[in-house]
Amino acid sequence: MSEDWAVFSSLTLNIFFGGLCTTVQGHKLFRPHLTNNGANKLYLNTNALPATYDATGSWTNSTNNNWVASGPCFVQANETINSNFTQNGNKVTIVVDGINHNGYVREATYTATSTYLVLDGTVTTNLSFTLSSSIIGSGSVNWYWTDGQDSCFGGSDLSIARQGNVNGGGGGGGADLF
Repeated sequence: MSEDWAVFSSLTLNIFFGGLCTTVQGHKLFRPHLTNNGANKLYLNTNALPATYDATGSWTNSTNNNWVASGPCFVQANETINSNFTQNGNKVTIVVDGINHNGYVREATYTATSTYLVLDGTVTTNLSFTLSSSIIGSGSVNWYWTDGQDSCFGGSDLSIARQGNVNGGGGGGGADLF
């Protein structure tokens, strides 16, 4: 089998038959195609759905509706911050405040994760958003913090907009977005 086929045992297969074969938290992950190779194993074609847009460039990210579940953490203020996207096909790196969030693109949906140290603990951040065009999108940020004894989690809504002159060549140029 080529590298774009994943092998699953019958235990894992039960999870996929539970509806996760084509979506996880509402995001399309795979073009499902199950095949029995005669060895009591099934193969799932994990060819990624192609990216709709190339998000490479500078973006402005804004958070709102911040929340925190129980624990020693506090709700942070809404924030607007710049980020830089590097996309290569279905792989993406989003750099925010010098922290790399690495992830994948499925059509117009982007998911990226980072883990880093903060306040004597570790934070794992998950970004998930969908571009509605090549210049704007929306989604959410979720995070989990722990110092090994205490923990908390939270998140916010996320809106993003591409910075600067986008596809503005020819005919007198394009308009700046900001």
